[in-house]
Amino acid sequence: MWIVLEQVVVRRLIKNTVVERKKERKKERKMKTALTIFFTSSGFRTLSIVGFLMSLLPPPAQAQKKQLTDEDRAFMEVVNRPIVYAVPGMENVRVMRDIRYTKTDNPNLKMDVFVPPRLSSTSRRPAIILIAGGSGKDGEYEPKNWGIYQSYGKMLAASGLVTISFTHRLGFPELALAEGAEDLQALVNHLRENAARYHIDNENLALVTFSGGGPLLSFGLMGRTPYIRCLVAVYSILDVRENEFALKSVEKEVRERFSPANYVKEGAVLPPLLIVRAGKDGIPNLNKILDAFLQKAIATNITIDVMNHPEGVHGFDNKEPHPRSKEIIKRIAEYLKEHLNEENHAPRSLLTPE
Repeated sequence: MWIVLEQVVVRRLIKNTVVERKKERKKERKMKTALTIFFTSSGFRTLSIVGFLMSLLPPPAQAQKKQLTDEDRAFMEVVNRPIVYAVPGMENVRVMRDIRYTKTDNPNLKMDVFVPPRLSSTSRRPAIILIAGGSGKDGEYEPKNWGIYQSYGKMLAASGLVTISFTHRLGFPELALAEGAEDLQALVNHLRENAARYHIDNENLALVTFSGGGPLLSFGLMGRTPYIRCLVAVYSILDVRENEFALKSVEKEVRERFSPANYVKEGAVLPPLLIVRAGKDGIPNLNKILDAFLQKAIATNITIDVMNHPEGVHGFDNKEPHPRSKEIIKRIAEYLKEHLNEENHAPRSLLTPE
């Protein structure tokens, strides 16, 4: 259900909304040019007349309120549900909203920062970066605003961790792996350079991926980020080397670079990793990929924990409040706090794939 809705909404918007915007802008340019020529040749004051007539035209497509289909409404109803687990103090979390984190010319690339309550001006806390899947083309779905990530942000912040939800260009189903990684790098740079503003301990970060955001877990496995202390993958796609969407549009070298499974090998010293698996995940081959990843991780003896939800479907964390769902979400918060404790830090060297 989840993946079908993602595909329907993404394809429809890419095909219709983006194309319609271009057509509207083209029509307006033609209309303005024609009006300017006409009124100038007629001796009227061009700017005032054209401005008046242009004001009578319908607003551009991007400013019009999009008419939602039944599929849109179903999709938004799913992603806007809060997670099924809560902790005291969530209502007191301070949220810094809609902050530009990159110089890339894309209005969707913003972040929200969730700050724990009652911090002093000099307090620093570990930071969690939530990496969503299903962001759409160029981040047009703005997943940082979805209820699932807003509630995760508040829950983790109320647990004492600064949390960041952001929109990126990773895309779905057409994957833009390099662009998504560029956005994550820009985000991390911005957070670390402005750590005091956001109350962040810039040597104490973690990544948490969801679903199609899984390939960006590679960012913490490449050997260049010692400040990333642990990783969590929640029903995440961890290998895109043979992914049907990636095969259509992404070069082999890029697919390998952004497949976390490619970094699990003999002798690699990787950050501690928690894998969350939904036993009844409906995304084709996702659990097959996860099971292969886990088998390889155990064979190479890396530090890994697994939580399986036997009855869990894709996106179980904001669906029915099953006791196992609550248990897993609670454990995610505990895991992050444990591994972001400086007493647990140890120097690590990582191997990169050949």
